Amino acid sequence: MLQAVVATVGLAAVGLSLLLPRAAEAAPFRRTVPFALDQWFDIGFQDGPVTIHRLRIERKGGLKGFKSVVSRPGNTEFVQDVQIQIEFSNSSTSDWEVKARVVWLDANDQVIDGYKGDEGLGDEESHELATMLFSTLKYGLDQARKLRIELEVQPD
Repeated sequence: MLQAVVATVGLAAVGLSLLLPRAAEAAPFRRTVPFALDQWFDIGFQDGPVTIHRLRIERKGGLKGFKSVVSRPGNTEFVQDVQIQIEFSNSSTSDWEVKARVVWLDANDQVIDGYKGDEGLGDEESHELATMLFSTLKYGLDQARKLRIELEVQPD
């Protein structure tokens, strides 16, 4: 008889836990800002032990020893290497990752180019950079008017 009561109470507890809301997680970060190269945008997004402090798109190339990521030789007249830099801190003892979608838009809010992917955020890091390097058309950078930033963090 006691076992039946314990089993019933246990099942009721499990059923009740399914009805209760899960622990709150930070909603993904979404913001649109005016487009600018080589300028930091304050983010201030925190989820668990991870804080995304700021982000920028930095123009690359023309640096001694820097190898272009252009996949077609001779095409450097039309492309510009850029690096998306995300400054973060991770106070936990385990790695996390940021899912990033960073795109630039023209005056009609049409996507020109950008980046979508996951980047690792090392454990016990403070104000470190996660970086993504790629080539894009110079014309697209000239036409860009807005930068749409979408970020989400999760344990790795």
